[in-house]
Amino acid sequence: MANRGVIRCEEAYAQGKMLDNSAWNYLPRGITPSDIDLVFDNAGRMLICELSRHHARWGALRKHAPGQVSLYEILVRRGCTAALLKHSVPSTQTICSRNDIDSFAIMKRNGDGLFISEKPRDGSEWPAFVDDWFGVTLGL
Repeated sequence: MANRGVIRCEEAYAQGKMLDNSAWNYLPRGITPSDIDLVFDNAGRMLICELSRHHARWGALRKHAPGQVSLYEILVRRGCTAALLKHSVPSTQTICSRNDIDSFAIMKRNGDGLFISEKPRDGSEWPAFVDDWFGVTLGL
């Protein structure tokens, strides 16, 4: 049996990432559909992730893709935690969502219901962050 989570059909996966949303150009406020690159579900608690080769901070991504960041902000307001995952994997290679992360920035709600964006953390901390978020104890 193949490992869970591995890409089984690279062609189908690639085609699923190559969506043309231009036909939706008549929607209100000029919006087009957005996507979320990676979702961790912890019994209904969601950690939603955006992967970027170019941006390590939410503010920088906002200048490039304001609608995309707006989607994450809306979902954070509704209780999700968001992570912006910076990587440097060439476009010809598959990205390992655990080990290929150079840095990550978290967006979450604070006690006042406002959300905060943390400065990027080193990517070597990403697996431990996800483990902590899930409450995983390795017992080592």
